[in-house]
Amino acid sequence: MTDTGTTGPDGATPHDSTETSSRLAEAVRSDGTAGFDRELGFDFDTVSATVDDALSFDAIATTTANRTVAIEAVGGEQRWDRTLASASKLDPDFLVLVGTAFDDDHVALLRWLNEATHADLFAVSFDASEGDDADRGSAGRPDVLVEPSGWSTRSERSLTEKQLLQLRYWAELRDRIEGRTTRLESCEPQPNNWYNNSMGEIGYKLQFAINSYTSVLLTQLVVRDDPDGFQALADDRDAIERDIGEDLIWLSPDEAKGEGNRARITLRRDGDLFVEGSWSEYQTWMLDAGERFYDVFHERIRGL
Repeated sequence: MTDTGTTGPDGATPHDSTETSSRLAEAVRSDGTAGFDRELGFDFDTVSATVDDALSFDAIATTTANRTVAIEAVGGEQRWDRTLASASKLDPDFLVLVGTAFDDDHVALLRWLNEATHADLFAVSFDASEGDDADRGSAGRPDVLVEPSGWSTRSERSLTEKQLLQLRYWAELRDRIEGRTTRLESCEPQPNNWYNNSMGEIGYKLQFAINSYTSVLLTQLVVRDDPDGFQALADDRDAIERDIGEDLIWLSPDEAKGEGNRARITLRRDGDLFVEGSWSEYQTWMLDAGERFYDVFHERIRGL
């Protein structure tokens, strides 16, 4: 956000735009430190600092479900009307207000705004200032104070039969993850053919997927924008496949056509989304394969 001279109600100038935007965008990107997207129930694909002077946002993220999330740090003296006006121009799918001094009146107001206008708005207590994580609240993790009211239920009204099945399948998988001791992480299910897990490093994701056209289930490591990292893993292919216990499908960025600069290392089996009686078997396979992938790849990725 670039400062245009707007002052707060007491004449205070808002925070330094360049430094705050950079720090907040970096905090949101730092998946392993902040866990920002996971705490909100998202899986961010890209995060960028705002460069448009007309928009009052510190960061704009795009989720793997292709939803836009506008993120703005707000202080006690900062006018929120400018942020809300910017939201009306960008029309993001979600608006996230981040601050360290939300009081009960702020929380009540934002909850009312969600209820009265069906706004998809979050209020998050989180300090993006410089300093060690120990100086930033609870180990530097965001605390969600306000979240959208019923937005997932409203969105289901326009879903197809297949999307409703996808949403239910991933919700069941999430519940099974939450109900067991595992290295895997639960996240908000979306009506997509995939369900992502973090590997703790930017650009690397553990992905579960169902191809309903070919009736195939996939557990795979997705590597984005790091061809050298993929090649380093490929050089260790024999040891990796021995540790996994099965042969894998290795697709370099050049071979994964239509995927952008992404490589994939995949384990697959047959499975039909429309056979609901087999869902438990499919989910058991995904959980087992996902834990093997995490165990085998996590430390290797950290060492790249």
